[in-house]
Formats: sequence, structure tokens, C-alpha cells
Amino acid sequence: MKHLRKYFPALLLVCLFLAPARLLLATEVYHPPCPYCGVPGCPGWCMYNGAAFVSQSVPSSMVAGSQASVTIVMKNNGTRTWTNASPYSYNLGNLGNTTWGVSRVSVGATPVAPNQNKTFTFTITAPATPGTYNFQWKMVQEYIEWFGGATPNVVITVTSPNPLVNDAAFVSQNVPSFMLPGAQATVTIVMNNNGTLPWTNTAPNPYNLACQNGTTWGTSQVSVGATAVQPTQNKTFTFTITAPTTPGTYNFQWKMEQAGKGAFGTLTTNKTITVKDLTSIDPLTGLPKGMLQDSNGNGIPDLVEYNLGLDPTQNNTGNPLLNNIKRDYNYDKNNQLITAPERTYQLDAEGNIKSQ
Repeated sequence: MKHLRKYFPALLLVCLFLAPARLLLATEVYHPPCPYCGVPGCPGWCMYNGAAFVSQSVPSSMVAGSQASVTIVMKNNGTRTWTNASPYSYNLGNLGNTTWGVSRVSVGATPVAPNQNKTFTFTITAPATPGTYNFQWKMVQEYIEWFGGATPNVVITVTSPNPLVNDAAFVSQNVPSFMLPGAQATVTIVMNNNGTLPWTNTAPNPYNLACQNGTTWGTSQVSVGATAVQPTQNKTFTFTITAPTTPGTYNFQWKMEQAGKGAFGTLTTNKTITVKDLTSIDPLTGLPKGMLQDSNGNGIPDLVEYNLGLDPTQNNTGNPLLNNIKRDYNYDKNNQLITAPERTYQLDAEGNIKSQ
């Protein structure tokens, strides 16, 4: 006992010195496990993959065997950067199949850091067999894991391809109603390609607009030209025709054709063109006979209106073709010529010209 008394002051000092450390060692602070790596007390420096769907642009239907461009946007909401470094590269993966002709789409050369979006734009090919097919994707780190949320599933309807056929529909035309014998006129015909094949001028089977009246109008066909006319597009044919030299009434009608394969589609609306000789010279007046009469009384000779493709027996008032035509011929109440530029005629009792 007396030995303890001897060392008691020293033991007391040791106890006082160690007491704080003992208290510290006895205190336990609770550290919950990390929700990502499971290690208690993890400061959040663990690395994990995460992905969230943002948006997509995907067709709802496709023709069998056809291709389409699609876009999917994914967000990196993990803590690892997505890269294309092999062998553990990051890709957008097709869930479970190669239905669309591609099973992986790389993130590309530019790394996708946490909290960044990645836009995947790529081409898909529809299956050859018509039906309905699922379209769904998810992020994957190769040889490691699939991760994050999948894209919403899109059901794409694949239909049978349209048969390859020629077809055409008449749209409109601008054609004169009257022409002088041998005269020329510019006409316009518009046709629509409502088939499934483009119209081209490629030999040996080029496409043309073909006249259904032989060579009546000086030409039997008009080429579609160097620019292909795709399905659903219109083609405007503008060309020059020459009237027959014999007066009369003639049909004007056209139809599409492919050389070596025949005509197709609808005909243009048939147009009748009257060819009348108004140019022979009247011996009494020295003027073409078409200048002696103004059938519609508008002060413009019949011949002038014929030259413009107009019907001189109809009221052409307001027609822009007549805006700049001089009205320097005067006619009597019977629409017979009285005066012409620098010419005056003497009339008989019936109002007919008897001399200059």
C-alpha cells in the first residue's frame, strides 16, 4: 500500500493526460453507407454510371427496306464521363435486337461529362417484312453494364413498298384558241408525277410529253429535260408549236410517255384550235383581209387578235394581251373598216368600201 502511495501522484498525472484521448476513442460517429458504392462514410467521390432520357425524334411509320434519320438525346446524370475509349466504350444500345440495321451508336470522339446532354443522330433501316416493330434504346458501357433509363418505346409500323409504276396527272395548260396558218405560238402544259418512279431524260428510256395528234403542231414530243421529276412533283413543259398551213379546226392533246415502254397517265384536256387565213391581201384596200373587220367591235382588227391567239368574235375587253395594242383602225356600225393609218375609204350605200 505504501508502494501505491509512492507512485500515486505519477499515476494521477498519466490518467489526467489520457482522459481526453479515451473520451475521443469512446465517441462513435454514424456514417451511413454510400447509396452508390455501399461504403460507409464514403465522401461522395465514388464513380458511377447514370443516364436519363431527354427526347427523341422517331418516325411512326416506314416503308419496308427504307431508311430514316432519327435523333435521341440522353443526359449523363452519373459521375463518370462517357468516352469512346476501347474496350470499355460508351454507346447507345438497341435493346435486344438489330431490327433497325444498327445495334450500337457511339458517343463519338467528344467526351460527355456529367450533367451534359448527348444528341445521337443516326440512320435506321426498316425491316424487309411489313409489320409493327419496337424501337427502344439504352446507354451501355461495353463489358461493364447497361445503365440509366431506357428511351420510351416507339412502335413503328412498317408497310409494303409501293410498286414501281409510271403514272401522270394533267394539271393545267395555256394554249391559244386561234392561230394563223403556219404561225407559231408558245404553249405551256403542267403535268404531275403521281407514280413511284422519277421522270428522267436518261437513255435508252427517257421520259417525254408526247403529242396525240401526230406532227400536226410541228413537234411530236417534248423532253422532261435534265432535271429529274420526282414522284409528287409537277413538271412545266413550255415549248413552241407551229400551226398547220391549211385552215381548219384541229385538236391539241398530249400525254406522258417513256420511250420503249409506252404512254401512261391521263391525257391533257383536248383543246380545239381554229386555224384561219386572214392574211391574204384584199385587192381593193391593199390590206390583209383580217384587217378589214373588227368582229367584236373593240377597235382592234381581227387579224391582230388572231395573232395573239384570241377569238375576235368574243369580248376580249380587259385581256392584258391587248393593253399595248394601238386602236388606230376605225370601223362602221357593221364593224367594217372605214379608216386605217394614213388611209380613208369611200363607202357605198351599204357601207362597203368602194375605193380609197
